[in-house]
Amino acid sequence: MGPILGIILLLLALAPLPASAFRPVRGPIVLATHDLAPYGSYDEFGRFNGLAVGVVRAALRRMGVDCVIRVVPWKRAQELVRHDQADGFFAAAPNRERDAYALFSEPIAEQEYAWYLRADSPLDPRSPDFRDKALVSSFLGANMNLVLVRSGYHVARAQPENTRDLLKMLEAGRLDAVMANRLVMDRILRDMGQEDRVRASPFTHTPLGVYFSKDFIARNPGFLKEFNARVREVRGAESAAPGAGQFRR
Repeated sequence: MGPILGIILLLLALAPLPASAFRPVRGPIVLATHDLAPYGSYDEFGRFNGLAVGVVRAALRRMGVDCVIRVVPWKRAQELVRHDQADGFFAAAPNRERDAYALFSEPIAEQEYAWYLRADSPLDPRSPDFRDKALVSSFLGANMNLVLVRSGYHVARAQPENTRDLLKMLEAGRLDAVMANRLVMDRILRDMGQEDRVRASPFTHTPLGVYFSKDFIARNPGFLKEFNARVREVRGAESAAPGAGQFRR
């Protein structure tokens, strides 16, 4: 964990509770997520934290709400909420499928979608024939896959469970290009020392939030409004931290 990220997370953890803390639930709420640094991942001591996790925990703390975070594969995180086995999942981009059974919160983080190709690939994502020529993919359960399908790209049937395995498929030649969260993929490439083996091409930006199940919100009216207000407070404090801007894309 970098020193500036550590400062941000410490400020979030030490943020005082307001006098009128909202307490809509008696027991802890259950939120599902996946291991996706730097939004949420395990550190060397086995603690799960990150940019998105820190915002969620700090917002709930200001509300006086306890939380249990379940770390599972991303597709399963969404299924847990769909089948009422968890109250919400994060950090997720908005889409119509998720809107059918859950409600999107105030953004807790930002992300940039980017194309990744092998460095020696002659393909250009900006070319008119790229959609027809390139075999592409993202990871299982990702909103990016829906974007690719709806945009008419040639999407591979076999999809990995995470970004690291997606990179392996690209390097092995099983895919011509992959779409990934730029902050996540660039971190993986740095960690693996493979920044010179692939090249990136920007695609679009989209917010990330918490999707709370509609059943949970129905049982706890007013929760989402209060959570959104606390997220705005927390992110306001985060943006005031020295050097915080370099973590937002």
